[in-house]
Amino acid sequence: TIASLMVNQFHRVFADSLRQRLDELDLSLHQAVTLASIVEREAVAVEEQPIISGVFQRRLKLNRRLESCATINYVLGTNKKRLTYADLEVDSPFNTYRHHGLPPSPISNPGRTAILAVLYPAETEYLYFVARGDGTHIFSRTNREHERAKRQVKLAQRMQTN
Repeated sequence: TIASLMVNQFHRVFADSLRQRLDELDLSLHQAVTLASIVEREAVAVEEQPIISGVFQRRLKLNRRLESCATINYVLGTNKKRLTYADLEVDSPFNTYRHHGLPPSPISNPGRTAILAVLYPAETEYLYFVARGDGTHIFSRTNREHERAKRQVKLAQRMQTN
């Protein structure tokens, strides 16, 4: 079956040395794969995966919600670039805007780079990021910086449509 092929491929990618790293991070394999699936869906630019992983792991340590658009798109079965406030209210354990911690299971089958990004996240003070619309993100340390970045992105998008 397709599922067994996916599991076999995963075990080929996931070496014993990486399992040791899980212990150092105090993450279960399930948690790491779940987080990697979110990181992979959030990060279009592979080089941003460790930063996004670092942001999410920091949020988890601070007992903050992940607030991942990727989890909302998973629940809705869509791939919207911009979510509505109504989208963020969807009733689901996968809604990381409403629920703390990780969702109950992965939202995709993550690749090697996303798994490595979870195992070796960027050490960062960032807590926020917003998509620029070109596949990259603006990262922010404070909510104030984040709100400014969101305004900057909206302005840039308006200028492109005019």
